[in-house]
Amino acid sequence: MNSNNKPKIPFAKWAIYSFLLLLMLVLQNTISLHMKYICLVLPAVVVISLNDDTDVGLVLGGIFGLLWDVTSGTIFGYNALMMLIFAFAAQIVASNLIRVKWITNLVTVAAFAAVYQVITYFFFFLVWGNGGAWHTVFRAIFRAGLSSAITGTLLFGVYRLISKKLDSPA
Repeated sequence: MNSNNKPKIPFAKWAIYSFLLLLMLVLQNTISLHMKYICLVLPAVVVISLNDDTDVGLVLGGIFGLLWDVTSGTIFGYNALMMLIFAFAAQIVASNLIRVKWITNLVTVAAFAAVYQVITYFFFFLVWGNGGAWHTVFRAIFRAGLSSAITGTLLFGVYRLISKKLDSPA
């Protein structure tokens, strides 16, 4: 590969990941009008962070976490902070604990979505005084974990196709 093609690959990678995250954000907001506790941005950020060796997951996780905050009406910065934490944790998990394959990707994405829902429950329900809504967390964990596992599996396949097209190791 000559030196003229090197800057195009990272730009193409960032552009494709940004488009996928934007698509996940739009789908999440559209589906959540009909069904609560659907989580699509988180699995996209985690899949990118698990599989990419650069900080693209951290940067895009923070940006799309802020967009998620703006479009969902939660406390500004909450989802951005959560996406940064989960992107960083995914990079640590991928580099030190697991070998990223289809099944480990599925389990990791579902586990992170469940942890996100538990943290959200503690923060928004217990801290803000709605502690009696404990049944909500189980419904939220199940739906978010299931939607994240399905989305994460599909995005893992998309990630593999992108990495083959861009000749990057995956």
